Amino acid sequence: MELSDAVRDEMLDLAERLAELDEEQWNSPSLCTEWRIRDPGVALKALRNAAGKPRGARPVNSLMHVLIHGQDICRPLGIRRDLPEAHLIPVADFVTTSFIFRAKKRIEGFKLTATDMDWSYGRGPEVMGPAEALVMMMAGRLVALDDLSGEGKAALAAKALAPR
Repeated sequence: MELSDAVRDEMLDLAERLAELDEEQWNSPSLCTEWRIRDPGVALKALRNAAGKPRGARPVNSLMHVLIHGQDICRPLGIRRDLPEAHLIPVADFVTTSFIFRAKKRIEGFKLTATDMDWSYGRGPEVMGPAEALVMMMAGRLVALDDLSGEGKAALAAKALAPR
């Protein structure tokens, strides 16, 4: 599968899920601090339109944004999305080196291991969990720490929660 197809698929999936939200849900807080669900620019029409057009950014960058910001919306609302391995692995690889979320510094000195697919990164005390939770933690969504385990979890949590 081409990553541009994955971006389209994720945008359409997210638009479909958001179409069911009521006004109270649209006004709920997102995982992005100080944003409500409606604030990250995820209007249904815009998502559907963007899914049909080629993206100017690298496809992995677009996929990263739709996956992470989609989870910023879905996680607090209790909406479960089964994110395919073919979508999560390139995003996980990209986030480990991307400056966007400062993940490299956050995860330095730890080995991250996905428990639901064949993906790992780094060296050091191991932190394990679903790939989605690892990606969200790397992106600074500390609520995902609840879904992780392993000998390195406490130290990773302390590092992630420490003032910068």
